[in-house]
Amino acid sequence: MQCQLADHPEPIHHLLVTTKAYDVQSALSGLRSRLAQGAQLVLLHNGMGPQQWALQHFSQQQVWAATSTDGAWLRQPGHVVFAGQGETRLGRFDTPQDSSLAAQLQGLALNIVADPTIEHSLWRKLAINCAINPLTALHDCRNGELASNPDWRAEMAELCHEIDSLLLNLQLPLFTNGLLPVALQVAQATGQNYSSMLQDVRHQRQTEIDYITGFLCQRASEAGISAGKNEQLLHKLKKIC
Repeated sequence: MQCQLADHPEPIHHLLVTTKAYDVQSALSGLRSRLAQGAQLVLLHNGMGPQQWALQHFSQQQVWAATSTDGAWLRQPGHVVFAGQGETRLGRFDTPQDSSLAAQLQGLALNIVADPTIEHSLWRKLAINCAINPLTALHDCRNGELASNPDWRAEMAELCHEIDSLLLNLQLPLFTNGLLPVALQVAQATGQNYSSMLQDVRHQRQTEIDYITGFLCQRASEAGISAGKNEQLLHKLKKIC
């Protein structure tokens, strides 16, 4: 495997950004001089916000976003273990009908799906993460315990109600019967898992809360929608991590 430092002179035509959400801006800014005009930038991370920022600040390049259910973990620097087959949805933010990059990537071991509504897919994942990850981090529990503990389940229901109201205001009909049944299903299906946010808290690392619950609360404020329970959770998490 060959690696390059940021100051390498070779221009970049294809760039996959897999940092934490809070590192996307510095990562892209550090490579700005190397990015060729029309370069394809793919952002693959939790949460939202950096995608919109990149679209605004890298107008000479193509900004693509992806969300994946593949499983992987880092054994050591340069050695990533592919731990579970899922799918990776890929779409271009400013030109939703452009499926050229997904077509280029066919034939890989990954299951790449062209997604003309990638922003909706990102919102769907964000909403589910907002309902699960912060609560697991606050209560120091596995995902499945949120569904089995009556008090925590009630907290999740309150969060979901606020999120449903925001999605309705934004005209994003992502959940036929509301977010709660889907969030509970995901929590139960991943019942033995510890969320990445909880793991960050346990290891005293910076979390992505600003790009998950924080992004949602910002959009709610802009829309004039009450998100008091989500805001309370945001403030609690920012105090402990």
